[in-house]
Amino acid sequence: MFASAFTLALLPLLAAANPQIYGPAPGPAPATSAQAAAAAPSAPPSSSGQINIDVAPGGNFVFSPANVTASNGTLVTFFFPDVAGVSHSITQGDFSNPCQPIAAQNGQNGFDSGLQSGTQFTLNVTNDQIPIYFFCKFPTHCGLGMVGSINAPSTGNTFDAWMSAALKVGSSEQTLQDNGPSRHLQSDLNNDQQ
Repeated sequence: MFASAFTLALLPLLAAANPQIYGPAPGPAPATSAQAAAAAPSAPPSSSGQINIDVAPGGNFVFSPANVTASNGTLVTFFFPDVAGVSHSITQGDFSNPCQPIAAQNGQNGFDSGLQSGTQFTLNVTNDQIPIYFFCKFPTHCGLGMVGSINAPSTGNTFDAWMSAALKVGSSEQTLQDNGPSRHLQSDLNNDQQ
């Protein structure tokens, strides 16, 4: 009986010595991923002649918006989050070969922002009759569905078909070398990295 009484008397002392037994220490709760994501800056609202796209908003592997319509002369600016250790790209893709850069045509390659964080990348649409497909070339991001389009048609090579094709690539996505931003552009785009 004495041993039981002694053990019961020590319980409050043991609890004070190791408060984690009963839960976290008092104080402010650590930030959740939703709170941290909300604190990250996002693209300003789009305006006439300017479309702004968030790259990986909230830590998700998406572009927001992912599919836009832009007339000639429209500037499309991509806002990359500043997250330590995580970078993304906007790399012009080939609709018939998802998660791969568009092949050189007439001696010119498509655009590629290179892997970036905490910056902006702007495109000037000069031919709104040609759809533009893009993806993030960070390993596995495209295969997880991090793709987008500008002026994709409503039938045939639609944004949804582009997304579906990228998801089919999935984890078998080929790792692409990053050589930084590419200034070699197709004739339908101009690039201005800010």
